[in-house]
Amino acid sequence: MRWLALTLFLCGCTSYNQVEIAVSDNHAAPIANAQVHAAPAYFFNPSPKNSLFLKAEQILWPFPGEGVVAWTDASGVASIRIASENPSAITIFAEDFDQWRGMLVLKHGEAILQPTSRSPQSLQVEVTMPTNE
Repeated sequence: MRWLALTLFLCGCTSYNQVEIAVSDNHAAPIANAQVHAAPAYFFNPSPKNSLFLKAEQILWPFPGEGVVAWTDASGVASIRIASENPSAITIFAEDFDQWRGMLVLKHGEAILQPTSRSPQSLQVEVTMPTNE
């Protein structure tokens, strides 16, 4: 039992969920080959100085998750794994479109996507969690 606890502590306890991100233009036409970046967003010590309990610019999360890059298929959908316990920063790049940025949170089995940038040439982005049937 001690070995299991030590393994979890050293290797981390981050869990992931599969999500599908659909990318389209302003006329709902799917965008193929759009690059979708997802990276866990963490709270961190913004100070460049060490304090009593924190190192300078230390991430305040004991088990950082992994980021991922995927490309949309012909139907404009990319399937990616997102860290379950953290918000994730989503950035999408597509040719002839402005970069799209947002935050994705998985909460109570639901995916909540909040855009953080808007522009006239902005992409339309939706997220779903596939059901395991």
